[in-house]
Amino acid sequence: MISIEQIRSLENKVHTAVSRIRSLSEENATMKDRLESYEQRIAELQTLVAAFKADQDEIEAGIVSALRHLDALEDSITEPTSETESTPEPTAEADDPAETHDATVDDVSETPVPQSPEEPTDENTAPDEDEEPELDIF
Repeated sequence: MISIEQIRSLENKVHTAVSRIRSLSEENATMKDRLESYEQRIAELQTLVAAFKADQDEIEAGIVSALRHLDALEDSITEPTSETESTPEPTAEADDPAETHDATVDDVSETPVPQSPEEPTDENTAPDEDEEPELDIF
């Protein structure tokens, strides 16, 4: 036969189970909300990663293009040098030797470099011998 104590014990166990189920349901709902927000954040980050990859590809293409231009410039500078070495010396008929002289790489490298606007233009100030002049390529 079933006693009142057994029924009360069963009732307590049912209340405990119900409260535990309620607690777990709330925790489950909270975790689902967090999961949804994390999935949204992951989607945003994947979009950013895709944009960064596209930008990286564009930057890489720009760098490769710039390097090709530099190679072409280097080739165009070195090619005239080899041609001038194979040309005969100017004859005595020339009035002015400067008119018959072709520009070479040495002549180009000895030309003065214009100063940038930030640098002082006073000719009396001499740069430090230890410092190398900065080249502004951008």
